[in-house]
Amino acid sequence: MSELKCTIPLSTLQEQPLGLTLGDSVQVTVTASNAYGESEESVAGNGAIIVEVPDAPVGLIDDTIVTSD
Repeated sequence: MSELKCTIPLSTLQEQPLGLTLGDSVQVTVTASNAYGESEESVAGNGAIIVEVPDAPVGLIDDTIVTSD
């Protein structure tokens, strides 16, 4: 199983045609496509709920114990 993730900005989900608002339940399926074709559709997600728009991170540090080049 792949560990790749896709992040969709909350502002995109709030635009039409979706028009989601805070507190809405979200279940999605995913397909991937590239030059070789398209994947099968994934199993539906777990019904995540949009709770809030997070603030931008502050005070970021490079912890060399857990990061590398």
